[in-house]
Formats: sequence, C-alpha cells, structure tokens
Amino acid sequence: MDDAPEPQQTPASPETPEPPASAASPPAVPVVSRRRMIRTAWQRERWTVLIALASVVVATTLAVLRSVPAVAALGAVVERLGDGALLVSVLVGVIGTLRAFSGAAREQVAEAVADAVAEERTKAERPADQAERPARPAKRVGRWVGFLVLPAPLMYGGSAVVVLLVWAVYVTTVPPVIGFGFDGRTEGGGSGTGGGGHSATAGAPPASPFPSAGPSADPSAGVSAASPSGSPRSSGPGGGSPSPNGGGSTEAAPATWGFAFVRHVTDPVGSTHPLTASPQHDTNDEANWTYGPWRLDPATAASAPTAYHGGTGRQVVTLPGVGRTGGIVLAQAYDYAGTGAVCQPVQWRRSNADEVVEVACFDHTGAPADIPVAVLFLGGTGGSAYAAGGERGFVHASAPAAQSYTPGTPNASGTGRISRTGRGAYTVELTAGARSVQVSPVGGAARYCALAGRTATAVRITCAAPGGTSADTAFVLAYAGRGSLLDDVRRPQAAAVVVDDAGGPVVSSWWLTKPGTPTVTRPRTGHYQMKVPLGQVPSFTGVTAHGGGYCSVELRNDYSAKDDVTLYVECLDASGRPANSGFDLAYATASASD
Repeated sequence: MDDAPEPQQTPASPETPEPPASAASPPAVPVVSRRRMIRTAWQRERWTVLIALASVVVATTLAVLRSVPAVAALGAVVERLGDGALLVSVLVGVIGTLRAFSGAAREQVAEAVADAVAEERTKAERPADQAERPARPAKRVGRWVGFLVLPAPLMYGGSAVVVLLVWAVYVTTVPPVIGFGFDGRTEGGGSGTGGGGHSATAGAPPASPFPSAGPSADPSAGVSAASPSGSPRSSGPGGGSPSPNGGGSTEAAPATWGFAFVRHVTDPVGSTHPLTASPQHDTNDEANWTYGPWRLDPATAASAPTAYHGGTGRQVVTLPGVGRTGGIVLAQAYDYAGTGAVCQPVQWRRSNADEVVEVACFDHTGAPADIPVAVLFLGGTGGSAYAAGGERGFVHASAPAAQSYTPGTPNASGTGRISRTGRGAYTVELTAGARSVQVSPVGGAARYCALAGRTATAVRITCAAPGGTSADTAFVLAYAGRGSLLDDVRRPQAAAVVVDDAGGPVVSSWWLTKPGTPTVTRPRTGHYQMKVPLGQVPSFTGVTAHGGGYCSVELRNDYSAKDDVTLYVECLDASGRPANSGFDLAYATASASD
C-alpha cells in the first residue's frame, strides 16, 4: 500500500491567474482616449485660454472700429482700450505658456488623468460593445498621460503665439495710441486765451474772424489784397483770390512762427475751444502739438491758441502774438480713419498781435469733412535776434494764371521766380538748397499739389482737382535744407527727409540736426512707417507727395521716448485710392535741445 500512488494535485502557484469569469473581478483598466485627455485639460484651463482669446478679439475689434468716424471721434479712449486688451492677452498667453511647461503643471495634469481613470473604474456597467475591449496595462495608461501633458502647452503656447502674431500685425499696420501715458505732460499753454481769441458765450455763438467764411461760401471771395508786381489777379475755383496776406506792406518784419493741432473737430459749429486742456477737453492731445514763441516769453506763456469751428470742414485757428503781414500757412491733414482726407489753408491774416488762420478739409471726393488738422505759420522776412541762419525759405504763389512773376516781401523768403509751364504746372526757383519741400494748395475748393521734379535750384509743382484733372491753383511752398522750418536757435532740432519709391521705399536724401539715419518701410500699398532718430513733442510734421496725388499723416508717435519718432504716412492717387509714392517729409520740433 505504501507504493500506491497518491492522487495528483496541482499545487497553487502565485503565477497562475484566477479565472477571469468571476463577477467580483476588478474591471479592466480603461482606455483613456485623446479626446478625453484634451477635454480634461480644457476643463481645467479653459478660463485662461478664453481670457487670452477674448482679449485678442477685443483688441482686433477696436482696431477695426477705429476706421468708423463715430468711434474714431472718441479718440484716445478707444485706443487705450485696444492697447489694454492687447496687453492683457499677451500677459495671459505668456503666463499660461510658462505654467504649461512647468513641472507643477505636468503633475496637475497627471492627477487629473488619474481622477478620470478612477471615475471610469467606478462605473457600474459598460455598454456591450466595450465590455470585451482589451485591457491596457498600467504602464500603457501612463504613456497616454503624456498626450494629456501635450495639449496644455499647445493650448497655452498656441494662444501665446496667436497673441504675439496679432500684436505684431497690430503694431506694424495700425499706428500707436495718441496720448497713451500722456495725462501728466502738458506742452501747451495754460487755460487762458490769447489776445484776439474768441470765446463761446451763453446765448450766442462767437463771430468768425472771417465773416465771409460760411460752410458753403468761398471765404477768399471778395477779399481785397495787392497782387504781386506784374501779376494778374485770379478768382477761379481752387485758385481763389489772393488771401488777405497776399500783399500789403513791404516792411521786413522780424521772422516768427507758430504751429497748432486741432483734433476736436466735431465740436458744435460756432463754438470755440482753447488748444490746451480745458473743461471741454481735459486731455493734452491738442496742446502736445501746439507751440510758438508765445510759450518762450514769460509775459505771454499763459496764452493759448484757439480753434473756432466755422462749418463742416472749416476751422479758424488763432495763434497769439505772432501776427505778421504776409507769410505762409501749411496745413496737414491727420487722417486717422484712413479715408483719403486732405486739408489746405483758405486764408490767413494779422489781427492785432495775433495771426488768424482758416483751413478747409475734404474727403477723397472733395466734399467738406471734419478732419483733424495741423497748421504751421511762417511769417516775417526780416532779421530776428533768434534766427538760426539755416537753409530755409517760403513763398505764397497767389497768381495761379500768371505766366511768370516773382513774389516779394512779405510773401516770399529765399525763393525766386514762379513760372507757369502748363495747366496746373509750375516751376519755383529757390535761392538756397532745398532738401525737403512742402506744398499746400490755397483756396476754398479741394485741390492736390505734388512735387513733379527738382533740380539744384528749382522744383516743379503740379496741382489737380479730385479725380486728377489738372487745375490752376494758388499754393504755398516752404522748404528746409540744413536747418529747421522754424529757423529759431531756441528750438533748432529738425529733420528734412526725401523718400523715393520706384521699386521699394528708400530714404534717398536726408539731413538731421543730430547724428543718426532715418529709415522707412512700406507695410502695405500706399502706407509708410518712418523712423526719425530725433525730436519729441511739441512738433509739426509736413509731408508732400511726389509725381501726383497726395500724402497725409495717419499718426505720429513722438511722445513715447525722446529722439525716437515714428511717423505713419499714407499716400493716395488723385481718386483717393492708396498708391505707392515717394514723398518729402519735414519734421520740426519745439522740444528743448540737449
């Protein structure tokens, strides 16, 4: 019996798995799909991504809405909101990217996946089509966790990249904010009004300094002024009669200057406001670009230029203490909305000690339009104790139909004979080197004047009506060579730049009062970005097109940093369509020199 075999038994082995059919067996390790992982990441971080994207949408929407006149009239408010939204989007995107790539973020994501896996395990039942799905080992699930870590930096990094790209497009195509960070910097005068100014009073609007300047009337009509010697008078459209400063005394009064910027052009017709911070407008977005010798004299430093809204497209600016017989006025449109606007002087005259200037602005069709405008007055041809002696000159060509004439004092300085070479075509002789020439048509009807060519001693001018039809036109011309248009040793800093664009924009000639080189780029057709390494507010910028059509200033940034000026210029054909064009640019700053 001892040799009888015992019944065979299979010993228990730790490697032998239990039968899988037991109802108490734990469920298979679930498969965590990419969709579930991305959804988990989104649920955890959606607010960060949404804030970044919403900020981009807000900034882009505000940038687009700035082309709407009603919105553009809000000025700095809209612009600051846009910049604030961009700043928020960039900060959120950058912070999110840093978080996504941090070790803590990976741990949080892994914990989120673990929670998701645990949730799947606790489900009571599964659909039949999933009951037989093969189980995944824990290490395979761990590998899938990596796919959850990836969407987080992709969302964060992606939003940051989108934000940065939008921001780059924004800053290269949309000019910067006016007045950003400028509440405490006042370059204009005090709250008082200068002599000869006009204040709105209750019960009746103030009278215009030019009584004939109604919204539809040509203010130059009926003005009496002496013509240049040997030249006939003309009263055709656009040419107009000579302005009130078209003649008079030949006394060589001391040279002077003054410039002003009118941004709040939608004030009620018949109202007047000072071009400085005031109860009507508590910002400095006009005072920062308004300046003259009145600011340099303690006795008149509290005087403030004023702007009178004479009608749609008409502004009358009074510059205190710089009144002269003769002289010239340049007008420069600031076309924030990019509508192809243009501005030009209509008439100007001395009023006691002040200079009163009327300008008219038009849209690209030639219809009157309320457009922000900058004006520069240059007067007096005699010696001044502050004359810088640079290459500078100006002329008022008030006889558009005359074949040849030579304007004299007080309507010209540093220029010679003017010859009419065809309809709307003129040659102006210069008696000093001209590196940057600025031209403005004169009159109550819209006209465009451009530089058709130049030699060492003359420039050719062409003038046309909207649409491109050549038209005999009175005009003013000013130029600077090695010096400022202001010709004042107290404020000598300036830039004279010539840009050509035959096959691409290039600075072909320039002169700066400080070492440095200006640069120019063209982000899109007809739109230029100019960098000038000198200057700061207060300042005046003038731009004149080459060949035909016209150019306007879209925006300028000479407030953010000293000697780092960015100017945005738009050039258009005679029909108001963006067109590539060379141009002459003159920048004169009244900021104190170093």
